This record gives sequence, structure tokens and C-alpha cells, in this order.
Amino acid sequence: MDMTKRQGRALLLCGIALAVVLQSLCAAFFLRVTYDDANTYLLATGHRFQFEQNQLTGQWVRAAEWKRLVQRPESLGFAAVTNDATRVDHHPPLYYWFLHLWTFLLGVHLAAGKIPSILFNVLTSIVLYRTCRLLECARGASALAAVLWVLSAPTMDAANETRQYCLLALMIALFLASLLRFVGAASKLNSFFLLLSTLGTVFTHYQSIVVIGIAAATACVLLARRGEYRRLAGLIGVLILSVAVFIALHPTFFEAFRLQSRRGLALSWHTLPDRIRRCIFSVLNLFVPTEAAWWIYSHKPALLAAAVAILAALVFYLRKTGLRGYASALRERTSIPAVVSMLSLAAIWTLYLLHLTLQHAMGRKYTMVVTPVLFVALGQMAHRLWRARGLARWAVVALIVGQALVVAFFTYRTVRASRVDNGLFDDPSLPIVLDNPASGIVLSVTWRVQDGAQVYVDRQDRVLADFPTIASGLPRLLYMSDPRMGNAPERRAAILRHLHEEGYVVRPRNAGLFEETDAYEAAKAPR
Repeated sequence: MDMTKRQGRALLLCGIALAVVLQSLCAAFFLRVTYDDANTYLLATGHRFQFEQNQLTGQWVRAAEWKRLVQRPESLGFAAVTNDATRVDHHPPLYYWFLHLWTFLLGVHLAAGKIPSILFNVLTSIVLYRTCRLLECARGASALAAVLWVLSAPTMDAANETRQYCLLALMIALFLASLLRFVGAASKLNSFFLLLSTLGTVFTHYQSIVVIGIAAATACVLLARRGEYRRLAGLIGVLILSVAVFIALHPTFFEAFRLQSRRGLALSWHTLPDRIRRCIFSVLNLFVPTEAAWWIYSHKPALLAAAVAILAALVFYLRKTGLRGYASALRERTSIPAVVSMLSLAAIWTLYLLHLTLQHAMGRKYTMVVTPVLFVALGQMAHRLWRARGLARWAVVALIVGQALVVAFFTYRTVRASRVDNGLFDDPSLPIVLDNPASGIVLSVTWRVQDGAQVYVDRQDRVLADFPTIASGLPRLLYMSDPRMGNAPERRAAILRHLHEEGYVVRPRNAGLFEETDAYEAAKAPR
């Protein structure tokens, strides 16, 4: 017995409301600006390339000079945003266009990029519910899929960063819904929506090409097997038109691929085990945040073995109930989500294992390119098990309550982790030396610093060479060191020795401040 229309919508709305509350708490209390956040704001305000050309390093300047680069845009300049994204970033510009308009209207602040992400998540969960209903899933199963998606670890993680992944999930969900409608009825309106959703998806993230290609190929096979060659020709025509329009609107897209190829690493066997581990975690993280997953993996291997055994038993059971034939038939559109999600995950893992994507590009938020399709498939599985009635109702309650507890714990950990500076930057008279000039690192630090504070930013080797001049006449200072972008612990140790030789007493203040930045307070010892 299925839920009534009112019950299904009530379950959906309650799940969405809980997700909005938890994600809003993260946005309100997580006060750190991450490396990616800072670079996103630079791109959205049209200042990313300007940062690369700045003359502020190697001298004492007020923190306000750095902050000018992430101020509210004075006028709309989408061309500048596109140029910045092309020259120094490897993502397409749609999200940056949106955030450029958003910050122009509402200003730049810590939650500027998080509020839209929460709104995107609400819309995506509604689209997922409607997509499941389009595939004739029960209302309860449809609501379950949408609620579990909006409360999943990847969704919560993506909502807490100023990045394009929540918009990507919305675009993928709209693309899937448009494709399913087109396969069901190839009207002009459905063709138009498929064209728009395809363009929107590719303009949000280039990795979506994998999902779009696999979904399109699956739909083509389905239509060919059904003998619907006219509709097949229409689908191919829409895809070709999408490619033509994309190239016409964004002709320099190939520069992004060239940039990513330069940033990629050569295939190396010694990193393969770590990449395999990341792929495994990307699946585990669909429901369990990394902190809990790592605890299971590191400290409780028996629990991990039990989880694998349960998963294997579930796959065996689903196969016995006919899911394999259901997914491989490829004669009905109901088979598309399961086939596309599995093949897309396999393709994304393969690209990652072959070092064709970046080292860090496998984790919670990076799976957002495929989770909307996967959770629709899970909704279909739930629908097939819905005949259990009482058991199904209790399973729904248990799944949603369990997922709510997991993400509530995740929210609690996130809020606690944001309180890291302990008033370290409240004193504008305390000079700051930062040994890493990378854009995301500089802005993640200066974002929290008082406008009038003096800041010296340069590479470690230059800080070492110019240290006597830098510290001349300063009774105290704050030395901040970040190990990324080529920095070495040996040079950090040498800078700390310089501080001691100059008569400073150094004490560590915060480790891991703003992701990986360590802070040391140095004061002249009294004579």
C-alpha cells in the first residue's frame, strides 16, 4: 500500500526542511574560508587573473589591499569572469556567471556562495521526487530517494563550500528528467528542455560530459532496440545542436582541458593504492561522512568487513529478485537510471585511476556529478521492495532517522571545526608574515584579518632571504606557514630558527588553521 499524495509530500518536505536547517547551521557557523572558496570568489568577482598580476607580494601592505580583490563587483562583467575561468581555472563558467550576478546584487560575504547551494539542493530534491514519480515509483519510495539524497554526505559537504557542485547536481537531475521525458515522447517542448539541460550541465562542470555521453548512448541503444529510429534521429540531432551551441558560446573551452592536462600527474603505480582507496571511500561516503568512514576503515576493520558482507548480500538479493534483468533489458526508460549511474561511476573511477583527472578529484562533493542519477535508481529499488508494507514503512523510518543522525553529527563536527582562530586576528597592530603567495591561501587568511593589519606575503625562499628586513624593528609578529604549493618543512624550520636568532620567543598558536595553515606567535624576549 502506497502513501497518499499528502503523506508522500509531507515526507519529502520534512526531509528537505531538516536538510535546510542543518545546511544553514553549517553556513552560519562555519566561519572559515577554504582555498577553493577564496578562488571561487576571485573568479566570481572578476579578479582571478588580476590576482596573478598583483604587485602586493614581497612588501608590507594593509590587509584591505588584498581584500579589495574579493569585493562586490562595481558593474556586471561576464566577459571578464569567462576570461579568468579560461586562463587560470579548468571549470566552465556558468556557476561563476551566476555567482557574479549574485554577489553584484547581494554583496560578498561568507555565506554568499552557500545560500544558493542550499536553494539548489532544495530544487534538486524536488526534481528527483518528480523523476521517480515519472518512472512510476511509489510516492513513499520517491520521497525516500529524494530525502536520502538531500541528507547524503556528498550533498551536505557540497552545500558547505562555495563551489559549483550543488548547481551541477541540479543540472544533472534536470538533464535526466528531460532525457526520460524525451525517450517517452519526443515533442518539440521536450527537445527544447533536453537541449537547455544538456547545455546547462556542460557549462557547469566538464566531467558531466561522461554522464551525458553514457546517458545519451544508453538512450540511443534503447530507442534502436525498440525500432524508434525517428526518435533516435531526433535525440542525435539535439545532442549535435548542443555541441554546436556550446562551442559557439564558449569557443575557448579547450584551454581548460589544456590547463588540466598540465596540472595532472603522470601515471604512477605507487599512488595507485591511494587512488583505489579514494574510489572505495567515494561509495562509502554516499551515506557516511569521511570522518566516520575513516574511523571504520582505520580502527574497526571488522565493521568494514561486515559492511562489505551486507552490501554483497544486498546485491545478491536484488539479483535474485530480477534487478539484473530489469537493468539490462534496455527496452524501457525505467532501465536508464540504474545503467547510467553504474557505468558513469565505473568511467569516473577509470579516469581517476589512470591519472586523467586531478589527484584530489575523488571525494564526497566530486560524486555529485552522478548522485542524482544513482538516487533515482535507488528510488526504483525501494519501489520494487515496497510490497513488504509494514517492513517497508519501518525501513523508510530507519533509513531517514539513521541518515539524519549521521548528518547531524557531521553538522556538529563542522560547526566545532570552524572555531579555530580564538581571536588570533582581533588585534590589527599584530603584523603577519605568510610564506605562501597562492591565491586561495592568501585570501583565506586575509579574509579574517582586520583591514588595518600589516601583512607580508611571499614565497618561503624569499622570506628566508629577506628575513632581517622583514622583521626589522618589530617587537612581535605572527608567522603563518602553509605546506602546499611547493613549500617545504625544512624552509619553515629555517624561518623559525631565524626568529630565534633575531631574539624572538616563538610559541605555536594554531595548527591546521584554514585547512592546513599553521600559526606561530613571535615576541621579542625581554632583556
